[in-house]
Amino acid sequence: GFEGSMIYVGSTPCASTVHDPNDRTRKLRGYNCPGKGTGNIIRVEVVETGLRVNSTATYSFEGIPTVSNVSGCPYDFPPSTAACAESSQTITIHGSFFGTALGTVRLYYYDPPGAIPYLEPTVTSYSDTKIIATVANGAGKRLEVAVVTASGEMHRAQDVTLSYLASRYYTCPRYGGQQCN
Repeated sequence: GFEGSMIYVGSTPCASTVHDPNDRTRKLRGYNCPGKGTGNIIRVEVVETGLRVNSTATYSFEGIPTVSNVSGCPYDFPPSTAACAESSQTITIHGSFFGTALGTVRLYYYDPPGAIPYLEPTVTSYSDTKIIATVANGAGKRLEVAVVTASGEMHRAQDVTLSYLASRYYTCPRYGGQQCN
């Protein structure tokens, strides 16, 4: 195997380098690697053969997106917001590593089989740490807020939620009208 082999991003090693000895592709996987930014050089040290391989490939990574709170409805109680209007409502999502290229926001319902899994608000402003979006036509409680970056990284924050007016529940048309939440 490749026990003790290391993957480096720049001059700093990943927190762990793992190889499955039963994997015929002989891949090494690096976890919790450093190197926020672009153009980082990847280097691999393979202990089994004593080789040091410097890749000509570069690695770009902005960080894993993290949603920290949502606000904008009449009752903000960080990290969540509540009593949102059943029609157009502007919300603000704060966090980190959203990137600068336009991503998407999703509001996830409790999801019985066959249900509509989420609403996708219209993003009106997008930055690395703050997103402003308009939520339209919905109802329900404790919708989990998620951000999907332009590169496809997603963070679904189970403790950061949005709730519509408490008197209404969203029903799932594809699941016989059963409520989704």
